[in-house]
Amino acid sequence: MAAWVLEGEETSGLVGRVITPGEPSSQSSYRSELAGIFAVMFVISKFIQFHNVSQGLVHMACNSESALDKVSANANHLSTDEPSYDLICAIQKLKSSIPIQWKFIGTRPGSCLPDWKP
Repeated sequence: MAAWVLEGEETSGLVGRVITPGEPSSQSSYRSELAGIFAVMFVISKFIQFHNVSQGLVHMACNSESALDKVSANANHLSTDEPSYDLICAIQKLKSSIPIQWKFIGTRPGSCLPDWKP
């Protein structure tokens, strides 16, 4: 299971959770982080579609640097042997269909997220 929070500059947050898809043998914290990233992007895509948003910037923080690296990388460089290839491809496809910019930020010490409130 993965949980996520959306916070706007002028609005209160939206909290959600998602059950990580896949067989029990494929479950990992990495896969759960990817499921959470997909869920957040899906919710944002529906918000953008409903409100006809044509541009913008989303800062996405995640405590899995490797998951962020995979979703911010070029999808053409992925191998089908990649762990959680299905989720990474789904994220890449969804990301490319959303008309906004993404800034992926890890939550490790030294990461920087403007006005981030834990």
